[in-house]
Order: sequence, then structure tokens, then C-alpha cells
Amino acid sequence: MSTDINTPLTLPCGITLPNRIAKSAMTEGLAHPLYSDPNEALIQLYKRWGEGGLGMCITGNAFIDKRYREAPRTMLLDESADLEKFKKLARAISAQGTISIVQLSHSGRQTPVSVNTKALAPSAVRVQLPGGSRLLSTLLIARPVEMTREDVLDVADRFAASAKLAVEAGFHGVQLHAAHGYLLAQFLSPRTNQRTDEWGGSLENRKRFLFLTLEKTRAAMGGKGVLGIKINSADFQRGGFTTKIVWRY
Repeated sequence: MSTDINTPLTLPCGITLPNRIAKSAMTEGLAHPLYSDPNEALIQLYKRWGEGGLGMCITGNAFIDKRYREAPRTMLLDESADLEKFKKLARAISAQGTISIVQLSHSGRQTPVSVNTKALAPSAVRVQLPGGSRLLSTLLIARPVEMTREDVLDVADRFAASAKLAVEAGFHGVQLHAAHGYLLAQFLSPRTNQRTDEWGGSLENRKRFLFLTLEKTRAAMGGKGVLGIKINSADFQRGGFTTKIVWRY
């Protein structure tokens, strides 16, 4: 197998990248301030990246639920989205042959109060901002509420529904954001997942939500396209998950 970054690479799903250069997801903060759709500034940004000769381009966060986002001006890909805007974004990325991927996210307990005063989370464990100020954390970050089983299943369904919309919009696939402390990562970490039911406790239980979401998402995509996961090697938190644990996922 060639390791030259300029040679094509065929993924297990059958999609071939024209080369091995990929742009990872980065939060842009450029979506429409009211509707959270890709606006012209965002589309032009990705058009330029697409024209730069990338093999794969992964968008920044596209949230699956408007109630739980990291910031107001992030993309929202749910049933309320203007799919024509997302189609335009997909075309802008792929016009020169770049493979286009949407990163799907749910902020969980990292939801700011500017978006919602309450946040869904595996357990009611508050975010502690750097510096150790509990007051600042309380003022800026929503209060986490432990998810019910119905909440867990609903969120998995929302990831799947958003993935289906992404494929309909013309993207080549999606990436599930299970890193950087977002909801999927919160379930994986024993620091933020303190449940004692089927969704917490053992490693097998903590990863159950992620694997359920993967299963539902793949089914919604019809078994076609790229389905990836972004996951940290460790969360670098005392009592969190380590590299050794991640290898077991």
C-alpha cells in the first residue's frame, strides 16, 4: 500500500479520496444568527477549502438539536433546517472532487446558558471551567439534568435523522463527535457518567450509547457513505478515560 499523501485512498465503505490530505472539523461560528443554516460566508469559506485540493473536508459542528449547542452561531441540521443551504454547502466542498463530511454534534452538559439554561447529560455533573471558579461555571454553563432512558433513545434517533438529512443534501458521509467533552464523550467518561443503569458503570455500559447511535445512524444512511467517529485518545481529566481505556473501545 502506498503511503504517498498524493495517492488516492479507498475507504472501507467504497468511497475513494483523491488524496490523503484531510481538513479536520473546526468550529466556525459563521452560521446564520437566527436560523443556524450555512450562510454565504460559511459556504464561501468551504468553497475555498474545497478548491485547495483536499482529499476530505469535515465541517465544523452541525448540531442535531437546537436546544443543545455549544454556541448560537453553529450549524443546525434537523427537521427545521433549510436543506437547500446544506446542498449548496456540499456542492461548494465537492466541486473539485473533495469528499465532503458533516460533523454531527450534541453539546450535552457543555451547553451555554446563551442557548439553554438546562442541558441534557448522562449525569448531573457540572462543567468546571479552567481556573476553578464555580460561580463563573454556574453563570455561563447550563445546569445538567440526568437523561432518562427515553432521552437517550431520542438523542440516538436525532443523530440518525440528521445523518439521513446530510446524505440527502449530497454529503458523502458524517462524523459523530465523540470527543472534546461533547455528549457522546460524556457517556464514555467515568468522570461525567456516574449512572448505575444500562448506560453507565462498566466500560461495556458506558460505550452502549455510542454504539447504539452508530447502529441507528448507519441504518438511517442506508449502509452507504462514510460514517466516522471523532474520539480523544484521553480526556486528560482526573477520573476520566485514558488511552488504555480508549484502546478497548
